[in-house]
Parts: sequence; structure tokens; C-alpha cells
Amino acid sequence: MATRIRLKRMGRRNRPFYRIVVIDSRKQRDGVAIEEVGWYDPIREEDNYSLKKDRIIDWLQKGAQPSFAVRRLMKKAGILLNWHLIRQGLSEKEIDHELQKWELDQQERKKRKVEEEKKKAKVAVKAEVKAEEVAKDEVEEEIVEPEEKIEEDVKPETKVKAEEVAKEEAEEEIVEPEEKIEEDVKPETEEETEEVALAETPIVEEPVEEIPEEEPASTKEPEEEQAVEEDQEEKEDADVRSEEESSVKKPVPQEDTAKSSVEDTAEEEMKVSKADSEEEKAEQKKSKSDDESEEEKSEEKSK
Repeated sequence: MATRIRLKRMGRRNRPFYRIVVIDSRKQRDGVAIEEVGWYDPIREEDNYSLKKDRIIDWLQKGAQPSFAVRRLMKKAGILLNWHLIRQGLSEKEIDHELQKWELDQQERKKRKVEEEKKKAKVAVKAEVKAEEVAKDEVEEEIVEPEEKIEEDVKPETKVKAEEVAKEEAEEEIVEPEEKIEEDVKPETEEETEEVALAETPIVEEPVEEIPEEEPASTKEPEEEQAVEEDQEEKEDADVRSEEESSVKKPVPQEDTAKSSVEDTAEEEMKVSKADSEEEKAEQKKSKSDDESEEEKSEEKSK
């Protein structure tokens, strides 16, 4: 009969538990077993199996063949080494000596594994700490360092200069325009504003004797008034002189009188043309001054 040493599943769903049994190879996995020689619990992490060493070696001597899973468990327990030494024909003392060496080697391996795991854990902790420190440094550089650098780079002298410049600009924006306006207003512009206001006031028409039309004295500038008065005085002097000369002179023939009258008219026309030209010049000066005052006002408004 061909026998096998294999696992027999027990336990509930998603919670397996196995028995190590000796069973006929022709039967099912969960069939009737010949003998139970141990157990195996894969859910546990430590001490998750138990094997009957003497019974397994007895069945191996009878020809039972272990399955792959059972063979791994036998290797962990040292049963395969014991079976190999028995097959070589060594004595019990030699077998016990070799098994002791094997156990010492297993203990050393366990210690090494524990130390390696500790080292790995330390390295992982250090890496986590470094990562946290780097993240903190990056956050501090993004949020805090730019402001500190700006404050360090700006010297106290430059700060004071910047504050003084800002104060001066604020004072110029608020105070200086009013002072400039007051300085730019000249007495001529003030008189002109008064004259314009008087000219704009409505005049009530009343029956008045006809008077030769003349420009109002208020609208003329002092220079123009002086020029007009001088022209009038010159005309009056010329008339007086002409009358005196006419009274003193003897009678002259008609041709001479005609010539003198023509010359007098020509002189009068020249004088009138000169007066008109002087009036035109005065008006041009006045218009230029008005244009300049308007341009200055527009510039001040734009400022």
C-alpha cells in the first residue's frame, strides 16, 4: 500500500487549520487517515507547527513519502537531517552531535535575523525623521525666509531715504498745487477777472442821449488807455496849430488851399492809421496774454 504524509484541511472558511496525517495515496484529501503525526496553523506567526519526530521517521522507514508542504516543515524541525544521517549509517552519538551543531546554527541565524530587522527599523526611522526635517525646512523657506531676506537686504539708510521720499511726494501732491496756483495768479489776471465779471453783468437799457461809441474803459488795459489819450492829445494839438496857422497866414490862391487841404487830410489819415495799428497791437497783446493765462490754467488743472 502506497502511503503519504500530507496535510488534511480543517477549520472554517477563511480560517484554515491543517493536520499532518499518514494516509493512503488513493484516498481523498479529507478522507480517513491512518495516523495523525502533527498539525500546522498558517495564521500564526511563531510556533505555528508541531511534529512527532519518532513516528514520522518510523513511517519514512516503512516507505511513506512526504508531500512538498510537509517536507518544508520537516526541514525546519531538523527531521530531514536526522533521516539523512540515519540513511548514511551513523551511530546515535554522531547523529546527536550533528543535530546539536545544527540547532546552534539555527539559533545564530535567528539572532542575525533579529539584528537585521532592528537595523532596518532604525534606518527606516532615520529616513522618516530626515524626510520630516526636509519637509519642515522647505515650508519655512517658502513662507518665512523671503520676508527675512528682504528685511536684511534693505539697509537702514535706504529705508530712511525711502520714507523721506514718500513723505515729500505726499506733501507735493497735497500742498504744492494750491501754493503754485496762488503764486501764478498775477494782479493783471485778477483785474481781468473783475473786468470780465463786470462785462458779463446784464445792463439795463435806459433812455440816454446819444454818445459816440467807445470801448469801455474797464475793458482796456492801462497801456491801451494811455495810447488812446496820447493820440487824442496829438489830434487836438494838430487842430489848434492848423487853426492858428490859418488865421495868421495871408489868403492864398485856390490851388494852394486845395493842396494844403489834401495834405491835411493825408496827415489825418496817417495819424488815424497809426492809432488803429497801435490799437490792433494792443488787442493782439491782450489776446496773447489771455491765451497764455488759459494755457497755464489748463496745465494746472491737468496736474
